[in-house]
Amino acid sequence: MVWGMNHPPVSNDFYLAGEFEGRKGVSSGWRERLKRHFDNDMSAQDQAIFQDEHNNGAHWYACHAIGKFSVRPQRRQRIDDRSTAAILSHEVPTYFHAKGNCSKHPSLALFAGPVFSVDEPLKAFIEWLEPGVHRFFPIEVRPIRGSPPPTPRYILIVQQELDSFSEEHSNKGSFRKDCDKIQHSEKPKDMCGLAFRKADFTGSHLWYERRIASFLLCISERLQAEIADAGLRIPRHFQMKEV
Repeated sequence: MVWGMNHPPVSNDFYLAGEFEGRKGVSSGWRERLKRHFDNDMSAQDQAIFQDEHNNGAHWYACHAIGKFSVRPQRRQRIDDRSTAAILSHEVPTYFHAKGNCSKHPSLALFAGPVFSVDEPLKAFIEWLEPGVHRFFPIEVRPIRGSPPPTPRYILIVQQELDSFSEEHSNKGSFRKDCDKIQHSEKPKDMCGLAFRKADFTGSHLWYERRIASFLLCISERLQAEIADAGLRIPRHFQMKEV
């Protein structure tokens, strides 16, 4: 079987409120640092890629760089220039200033952003099953109160998109089609009716579906079993069909 996870909730312990690199006025320190990099360190040629008629290049560059780390980076990019797709070393946030206690933070959670955060054990499982597929960036978590996380945390960027969703074998009412994109129902009983072609995802363990526009993180039965056996806490997820 294959498992599906909707966007993690933003109102419980699977969500960590705060700011990357702290708060700077009305923005984050991370965003402000990226804007300064645009103004002070980028060539005029590189700046031109992000400039608009209102001279908002620094703003658009910061949005572009931060979007690379979001849960669906390819869906958040405004700049259609492949030369800017790679994550550069200065674009990686250096720390996350958490507003709450994160000493018991789960293995998979969502930083404000939204950015996926994983702990060391979950990172190890993912890299063991799919070595070199996904990107991980170590991130220091600085809580306002309480203790820091007991194990190192990483930003996770899921870098695999497949096309295994089967409209034909999915239950009616479990999804709707909008042009060539799919919007799936987030109701548990409907998600159990979503179907995926085993021939097209065999060997993959963590991925997004290319045609599903609504947020759906797919997890293989093998990875889900490893997570469950190890007692790792991740957001609620649902068993779906494979055909």
